[in-house]
Amino acid sequence: MTDKPTAAGGRSPGRPARPADGRAVAAALFVDLGESRGDQWIRQPRARYECLRCRTAEGPVHGQAAVANFTRSIKAEHHSRCTAIQEHSS
Repeated sequence: MTDKPTAAGGRSPGRPARPADGRAVAAALFVDLGESRGDQWIRQPRARYECLRCRTAEGPVHGQAAVANFTRSIKAEHHSRCTAIQEHSS
């Protein structure tokens, strides 16, 4: 649910909830594990990465090996080229 505590302790619908320590979601990795029957894929696995800092999407990638490689390395790879991270680190 997307809501946020208000000063009175209630909730504001439509706003992302924020943890008490002030952290916020900066990126999301979406993985669809696909569907197979026996040795045949009905729907191949797929994955994509979305950075909320620079508003960029990486992927999607399709296939078992491609998804495994993508999920293993995308965070570090994206951080090395994210314009929003580069701006804040200089």
